[in-house]
Amino acid sequence: MVVDVHDHFVPPAFAELVRRRGPDLATELVREGEHEHFLIEGTARRSYDPRLYDLETRREQMAEDGVDLQILSCLPFMTYYGVPPEDGLAVARLVNDGLAEAVAADPAHFTALATVPLQDPPAAARELERAVRGLGMVGVQILTAVAGRPLDDAALRPFWEAAAGLGVPVLIHPFEAVPTGELARHQLGNLLGNPFGTATAAALLILSGLLDELPGLVPVLAHGGGALPFVIGRLDRGWSGNPGQVGPGLAGPPSAHLRRFAFDTITFSAPALRYLVELVGGDRVLLGTDYPTGMMQAAPLAALEAAGLAPEVRDLVAGENARRIFGLGRGAAGAEEVAGRG
Repeated sequence: MVVDVHDHFVPPAFAELVRRRGPDLATELVREGEHEHFLIEGTARRSYDPRLYDLETRREQMAEDGVDLQILSCLPFMTYYGVPPEDGLAVARLVNDGLAEAVAADPAHFTALATVPLQDPPAAARELERAVRGLGMVGVQILTAVAGRPLDDAALRPFWEAAAGLGVPVLIHPFEAVPTGELARHQLGNLLGNPFGTATAAALLILSGLLDELPGLVPVLAHGGGALPFVIGRLDRGWSGNPGQVGPGLAGPPSAHLRRFAFDTITFSAPALRYLVELVGGDRVLLGTDYPTGMMQAAPLAALEAAGLAPEVRDLVAGENARRIFGLGRGAAGAEEVAGRG
């Protein structure tokens, strides 16, 4: 079974919420000609076309790409970490219920990741448990920061403990609605800011010792891990050259923690994907497309072929790793404990 672990979906109920309460969320649905888009904070645009909500359109693309199962997650802007906690929880519940409805309509082709209100970590932990145990979701998607707070912030501990206890993967996805400075030009907020945001978030999880403290945690990095695979040597050099200052509690170099993560294949470069597989191992890489965004990886299986992966590794990446790591077909209890098998 070929599994695409990185896909985005907008439940129709969310679009209706924006039509009713858009100003409360700094989001509008705007029509220009025949097309609609979400306008976020009056500046950032995200297209709202049938590929985001129509399951038949998805199935047609999946058949063309040779994908059997998509793991759906909301668009990153839909996390709303900056709104009041009660509003964040209401949106998360609405989105999770909508994702669950989409999965129930065609469980042979779709499963889903929850979203949670991380501005209220205890509420996020409770919503994650509801989504996993009550709605059957196989993991959760979060952003690389929480309204300016880094992912190793002590206040987030209830969420991390819940994710580790449930044994479900945490897909870490970058997003900044309105980049500033140099990153506001040439879409560099997306093209460069996002990969470095992912690397920063992952580095903090390593250097803070959080991964060591929670061995049941299953983090998955979007976009091939962003810049992390290419700067891991600098992290090691900083750790070895600055005793007590960089990762003071670590027993070994940051690179020793790479296999605590899984990574999707969205690199847009055959040499980069080949390097990623060589660096972390073929059992740590998962097929992803970012469907249906403007930065989508087209023809994902062809990308694996172009990277020159051995057939047995290609099979792992195409689906076997996702089945193991997300516990597909076995429920949350079957999800891999990365630390134990890495």
